[in-house]
Amino acid sequence: MFFEKRRMVATGLASTGASVAGIAYTLSMRALFTSVGFAWAVRIFAVIILATNAVAFAVMRLQAQYGSKGSGFGFHHFKDLPYSVFVGAFTLFVASSFVPFFFIQDYALQLGVSKEMAFNLLSIMNAANIFGRFVPNFIADRYGGVNTLIPLSIACIITLACLPLAQTQSSLIAISVVYGFLSGGVIIIPGPTITELSPTNTEIGVRLGLAYLVASFGGLLGNPLTSLIKGDSKNAVQNFNGVWFCAAAVMAVAAVALVATRWLKLGSALAVGRV
Repeated sequence: MFFEKRRMVATGLASTGASVAGIAYTLSMRALFTSVGFAWAVRIFAVIILATNAVAFAVMRLQAQYGSKGSGFGFHHFKDLPYSVFVGAFTLFVASSFVPFFFIQDYALQLGVSKEMAFNLLSIMNAANIFGRFVPNFIADRYGGVNTLIPLSIACIITLACLPLAQTQSSLIAISVVYGFLSGGVIIIPGPTITELSPTNTEIGVRLGLAYLVASFGGLLGNPLTSLIKGDSKNAVQNFNGVWFCAAAVMAVAAVALVATRWLKLGSALAVGRV
């Protein structure tokens, strides 16, 4: 909200902290599990999260121009069809884009990869995610969030569909880097895109809040429901085929919703314009 120009890049740079934490937390938590046990490791990280969030809350400021009363909280905002359809796409992205982050280690272990390497795959994916959270945003600032998300989501779908082909340590590392980078934009670009779909600056806050409220159900249900599809045979590839293809299918529906958002805003899915 403090950036009228380069808003996508600014948001992306700010969000890289989540990926950095994904690396630092996973590595340090593993060390704590072996030294102090699971229970105390969770308590230690609870204190760390409380302290870091307290600092964030203390330094946050609302820009004065957004302090005036807008249209207020209410589901009437969903009468705006482009916004509603985009929120649907956002929810599906949240439900599907984190699936590899949750299952890549288990998949690698079942393939016979060492525990050390399987554990490091998540850190590798998070490291690539750092760059994916701001590099595509330069394109999004110029061409629009929806226009950028469409090819990014298609690339993610292709990568998800290729995961069953990754059956060696080197191929798992490669696909973790590729997906980590591509998913960064899919995860972070929807936020600032919602600000651009808001008709006035005073509605940005409530529309972001509503969007994340709805999308949170995708985060709540996506991975648990996907885990129900995972097989329990001795064939690792067959066990996870349903997981990867389910995530790809959900993301494909999200991509269709993005095309619909573009059509609703421009009057045609093929029209030239920034969205």
